[in-house]
Amino acid sequence: MSTSSEQIALKLSRWFGLMCVFGIAWSNAFFRVGLAGLLVSSLFSGVYRDHARACLRQPLTWLALGFFLMVLASALIAGHPAEMAFYDVEHYRKLLLIPVFAVVFPGVREHRQLLIAYGLGTFVLMLPTLLDGFGIFHALGIDFAAYRNEAYRISLHGAPNLVYWRMQIVHGFHVDVLLAMAAFGAILMPRWRIPLGLLCVLCIVDVLLFIYGRMALICLLFVVLCVVVYLIPGPRLRLAGLASVLVLAWSAYWFVPDVTTRVTSIGSETERYVQQGDLQTSAGERLHYWALALRMWREAPLFGNGAGSFRDKLVSSHDPTADLGYRHPHNEYFMQLAEFGLLGIGLFLAMVVIMLNSVRKIEDRWLAWSLTVAILVFCLNAVTDASLHNDWEGWTFVVIASIACASRCFAKR
Repeated sequence: MSTSSEQIALKLSRWFGLMCVFGIAWSNAFFRVGLAGLLVSSLFSGVYRDHARACLRQPLTWLALGFFLMVLASALIAGHPAEMAFYDVEHYRKLLLIPVFAVVFPGVREHRQLLIAYGLGTFVLMLPTLLDGFGIFHALGIDFAAYRNEAYRISLHGAPNLVYWRMQIVHGFHVDVLLAMAAFGAILMPRWRIPLGLLCVLCIVDVLLFIYGRMALICLLFVVLCVVVYLIPGPRLRLAGLASVLVLAWSAYWFVPDVTTRVTSIGSETERYVQQGDLQTSAGERLHYWALALRMWREAPLFGNGAGSFRDKLVSSHDPTADLGYRHPHNEYFMQLAEFGLLGIGLFLAMVVIMLNSVRKIEDRWLAWSLTVAILVFCLNAVTDASLHNDWEGWTFVVIASIACASRCFAKR
């Protein structure tokens, strides 16, 4: 292939990659078209050969490959129904794309483009929620309800669901990551301080007032605390800043009814589960699944029960929630313990540690801090969702991991 053709393939692969990342937060169509175009066009560019060899030598690449091969082997060996086992294989195979993104987007400039594409996609995710929440749809007579995510039709206090395209917990995850990106951008890029500051306000309003995901509140508080740690020098001033944030959070709990309802519901749902075995609530359902996953882990602590075993356990034991169709325990850590044991969770945590160590060393401070907090938000979100197993949080993990991998390969680019 001629050099000019390879350059065209190079540009196409990056544009398709950006389209893919833009769609992660809100659009299956953009994501799938972008991913297919990325994979096809990258095959025709010889520019990537040297990059590929470098990325394939990275520990993060080998850990991701090892994790996937472990999942695949367990699906073939453990003996659970093929449909259940290979469902899990399909949802973890995204890890194989880490070196692909790392090769196509090798340098700091490309990493910034990836984050900007992701941020724009998250803003599109937020936009109908904000327009609906502020009453603009109603004022203009626009009915956008057909695009609402119907996983939860009404909020805890009976108000309409204002989340579009993605579920509550996924929406909250993406918005909290965007908040970190916007906050550090406002601090580190003075030229963009006003628009990024406004975006921070919109993210906070979105999570506080217009959605009712509870982990989104926890991650929101965590992001704000991280920003304060970065912004305020000196231990005494930093402690004062952290205390101020906690006072503001306490005030929101007391004076914002939506926040009060979401926080108190955690305790009330937990109490109903403990005292009555109520599985009809989000907290009760999760506690039930977590207990089941831990019992499964005790049966096979080192290598787990194999891919598909959690779903198989629900069906074979005639679990009262089996008809809901869930395939994971709403917790990535318990998911891996139950199905892949200490080996699986060890590989996953090793990936996280390498990612944190890699992004911390990126010279671009906006990238370094945004990615560090994004990884930690992912880990926190994974307490109440199988974030790596799920598509749209999991693909965010893949993109961040690819930047971490590339930053180790091509640190000077």
